[in-house]
Amino acid sequence: MNYISSFFRTAEKGEDKKYTKNGIMLLTCRVIILGMTLLYIVKAFIGAYYHEIDSYVLPTISMEYRHSLLITQEDIGQAKIDYPEYYKDVDDFESLRSSRLKKVTQDRWASFYFPSYSACCMPLKLIFQLIGADQMWAFTVTNALFVIAALIYMYNRLKVPPLFKLLAVLMFVLSPIDMYIQYISAEAMMFSLVTIALVMYTNDKYRLSAVLISVASMTNPTVMGFGIVMVAEYLVRMFSRRRSVKIFSRGNILETLKYACCFLPCFVPFVFNFIYLGTGNPTTDSATVTDYGARVLSYLFDVNIGFSALAPVTLAAFLVLTAVSLARKNFTALRYFGFFIVPLLAYSLMLFINCVPVFFVRYVMWNYPALILGTVVLGSRIIVRPIKQYVFSGVVTASTAAMLCINSIPMYYFGFNGASRFLLEYFPELYSPYRGTFYAGTDGFSWGYTIDRPSMYFSPDDGTLRKCLFRATDEYKAQVVSMLKGSSEDISKFSQMVDSVPSDGGFHYINVSHFSGIKLWKKTSEEMGLLTADGAALDIAENITAGRTGCILEPGVEPPEKYALYKLEIEFEDGDFPRRTDNFSVNAFGEFYKERFIGISGENTMSIICLADEDIQDPEISLWCDRDVRVKSVSLTPMKAVSAEVLADSDSQVELPENNEDGVLIPAEYEPMKNYFLDVTIPEGSISDDDEVYCMLYYSKRFNQEQAVYQLTDGENRFLVNSGDTTIVSPAPDDGFYVKFFGSSGSPVTVEYAALSIAQ
Repeated sequence: MNYISSFFRTAEKGEDKKYTKNGIMLLTCRVIILGMTLLYIVKAFIGAYYHEIDSYVLPTISMEYRHSLLITQEDIGQAKIDYPEYYKDVDDFESLRSSRLKKVTQDRWASFYFPSYSACCMPLKLIFQLIGADQMWAFTVTNALFVIAALIYMYNRLKVPPLFKLLAVLMFVLSPIDMYIQYISAEAMMFSLVTIALVMYTNDKYRLSAVLISVASMTNPTVMGFGIVMVAEYLVRMFSRRRSVKIFSRGNILETLKYACCFLPCFVPFVFNFIYLGTGNPTTDSATVTDYGARVLSYLFDVNIGFSALAPVTLAAFLVLTAVSLARKNFTALRYFGFFIVPLLAYSLMLFINCVPVFFVRYVMWNYPALILGTVVLGSRIIVRPIKQYVFSGVVTASTAAMLCINSIPMYYFGFNGASRFLLEYFPELYSPYRGTFYAGTDGFSWGYTIDRPSMYFSPDDGTLRKCLFRATDEYKAQVVSMLKGSSEDISKFSQMVDSVPSDGGFHYINVSHFSGIKLWKKTSEEMGLLTADGAALDIAENITAGRTGCILEPGVEPPEKYALYKLEIEFEDGDFPRRTDNFSVNAFGEFYKERFIGISGENTMSIICLADEDIQDPEISLWCDRDVRVKSVSLTPMKAVSAEVLADSDSQVELPENNEDGVLIPAEYEPMKNYFLDVTIPEGSISDDDEVYCMLYYSKRFNQEQAVYQLTDGENRFLVNSGDTTIVSPAPDDGFYVKFFGSSGSPVTVEYAALSIAQ
């Protein structure tokens, strides 16, 4: 009881006003920590996201049942028992998801990442296994506990004034680390261990901090950048404290050996990998000095992937505080600057700069604690006047919160975040990122390292060009101009801009005015064939030529009605199906479809659901690819409903307010990428006249993965529901889909009748 009362006490009776202010700040810290603790725990039990799941999950099976760090087919079989929802569709090595496993022999594999994180999750896995709970919670709850422990330790042990302690807590909770609580990955562990280690180091607990940094680096050796700074400071401290031969005295040698032993854990993965894989670390294979400086600057200043995407004002403040400290001969600032910059220089050696971007890349979370502690500690020492301290803390906190909102609401996965989209839309000349990042952002995937074609950013509002990246050769310069259409004046200006770029073989950007009307180029329909009236396949005589829209088809039928739904199937010649790295797109009835929205219905056939969501005057379908491909046939057929199943009696009513977790259950057996029509009747007067009805599909109550759907009709409220591919992000549902309805204003919607039809 005394501890609880002291936790919420601000000041004792008779204490001065200054202490009362400090007490209020400390109480605010405790309330924030308590609230965030509850939030982190709740998020841990909501569900899990993953990318390289098998490198983290399968080692827990091999360690528990076979006491081995190597993975075998037997472990996959056991994973189907321990993690049934996540491994029921996995039968062997070839069916693993983004496995990242390294083959030791044909039937033995090693995790790409040394399983130190998996070992940390083992205690909770055994507990959840004992009580019969979902063992996958072991990873998310472990992540939450790591983050909570780091937050509490930083608050309790960081020796700064209360205002700066509050600033440190706010910067911690405003960081995106909470996004990694549900992510089955080592980021939360690494972030937390680094935070605790740096606080320990600030308090002169050098050996313990070295051990934690060494453990954190077992997943990725670039984290040992912190260790390099620690060792360098130790040597400077030792040589400045002792002279000549005394340095090599028995006592000093023993002290040095003890400190060196604290870094031994970081060598364990290297020994393991040399024995079984013949390499020091799998990540070293991706190390390169090509474009090294560009990657360093990107991690620092790119508003899409780097520290400037999280806290640009804080970054600027930290650099200024470091410079001021050095000018005042306070050389301890080099410690915090080293903690910040050396790990960044280390992971900049890795090629994969676009690694799983959300509104930043996950590497920056590894040394983000250095930015927090450096800003807080240096700020508390340099900024003395109280009013300046309040202004400084307020500006840092407000700017960090603003960037979090701008870049995460809404969340853009594998693309440009809110800040970079704004710059590209209105001030493209202010944002010229590393070419690999721009290339990946325009295509919406996390690679983009081999650039063999022009890359363009088009406004999401009107489809006009804003920025273009291309290799300056005569061939590519001609290709860039041929890809676009617009008024003769706009195209002439753009062509002059392209011609003004020297043909030096390097990569160059061209920025286009916000008022330009330049769009993707399309041929006229007279230059191409016509689609037959009955929707039969049509042989295309002309190939899709790189840099041009290959074919525009006018259906030989009446123009589609509003909200009509068609299936467009494109069959390619053998070997010409668009690759993942190709920039392939389809424009059907005015709607732009890129590769990630296209389903594959056969080895060489692409199936696209085309929605005529506008009154189409000139129905056209255009295809475009950045390389030459051969199209064998194209067919367009209207989709119709078959095999209708009644989901509810016509006289039943279900009221579903916005964000209702239950929804209506559709008892359909799961099949990936299957389309359904969902017809509902909504009684007149249940919503306002200007309110639109929306439908959301949930895979399961537990996972709550939303899928956007189309409203196909104005009056009858027909929705197109796609089952999606849950093998990528979640287990397939056992009992069906959950569907909820709500109004655009958030008003409840009453559903009187619901029917499910297979759309084909």
